[in-house]
Amino acid sequence: MNKIVVVFFYAVLSSTLSYASIEDLFFKRIENVRSLEVCFIQKSKVDQIQENYDIYEGKLIFKKPLKFRWYYTKNSKAVVVSDGRLIYAYFPEQNQLNISQIDNSTEIFPLISLVSSRKDFEKFYAKEAINVGGSFTEIVFKPKFKGSMFKEISIVFSNKRVIPVRILTLGVDGSENIYDIACWKENVKVDDSMFTIKPKKGTSINRY
Repeated sequence: MNKIVVVFFYAVLSSTLSYASIEDLFFKRIENVRSLEVCFIQKSKVDQIQENYDIYEGKLIFKKPLKFRWYYTKNSKAVVVSDGRLIYAYFPEQNQLNISQIDNSTEIFPLISLVSSRKDFEKFYAKEAINVGGSFTEIVFKPKFKGSMFKEISIVFSNKRVIPVRILTLGVDGSENIYDIACWKENVKVDDSMFTIKPKKGTSINRY
């Protein structure tokens, strides 16, 4: 019986060490990343009634501190840009541009908070559960703010590559988004012109 208890304790301890290792290694890695290019495939449901996912493909271009361009290459023309101070969400199909302060807006993009810094990410999210298995580690987070648009966020890391390979967000409104990471390129050359928006003439501009 004592032997079984010891084996069980060792298994739990090993899982905890694996989790701590992947998280610490990732944030240590991010400290040395000044810019990033991430390709993703997004699967979305607006609510739990929707049976099939809407599929999108897109790309994130990121540059510290908090400059980014999030845009789609398939099934959407939406573009979200941050110049480090303001966020511009441009929807050409609706002829609409929304402008807001960056303070809490990055909560809508967990991936951006994640690659900014450990401090930025932990400002929004608290660890809830850890699942270590084989080649991957899943960490589940709960938002720290009561007014968050998310109910839960799950991030799956590759233990070998020490990068996220899937991010799942569950919204308080019943929405669901899965982001499968298709490419991950660090310290790429990025021109600051990527972080500007040029809306077409007649676009409705809303400031928040």
